[in-house]
Amino acid sequence: MTAGREVVLSELVVMGFSDRYRAEEVLGQLRRLDFSWASDLENAVAVEVDARGRLRLRHSLVVDPAFADSAPAWRALLVAIQPPAASHRPVLGERARESQALNAEASLWQRSLMANPSFLRDLSSLLRPGDSAIFAVVTDADAAVRVLRGYSSVLLHISLTEAQASKLRSSLNDPNGPPVERRFR
Repeated sequence: MTAGREVVLSELVVMGFSDRYRAEEVLGQLRRLDFSWASDLENAVAVEVDARGRLRLRHSLVVDPAFADSAPAWRALLVAIQPPAASHRPVLGERARESQALNAEASLWQRSLMANPSFLRDLSSLLRPGDSAIFAVVTDADAAVRVLRGYSSVLLHISLTEAQASKLRSSLNDPNGPPVERRFR
């Protein structure tokens, strides 16, 4: 407790799977659970590692196709984990500004993640071609990990500042983008 209020620490939890579609499937199952921390999964994302080793963000939201960057903080985190190959095509105009903003945010994430090299090492070994993972920000990591272990034996977690956690939580519902609509299965 600090100055009469409770400090809630958040953690980034990453669950790994050896099948490229399993993360999205398990995320749907987890969202239907009735635990105190289950609401934290509303803003979780599934990440697929394609055959070429590229990370692909997969979230079960219907997003306006005109709004290409539907999850800017999550995308920046993924760029920090795995920087994209250099493009030989020049990026101009609005796309150049979006690219600069993404790279700036990714740079902040890289500096933060570099503080824990073992987390980055383990994360790199988890994200192999043909694999997938769930990335979630949870406030009660101990309770969540006890349940999540039943879905995957590969779990990583790292503490986040409240600013980092807030960015990731609000990223799928960016106030500058269109509203998103949940897809029911």
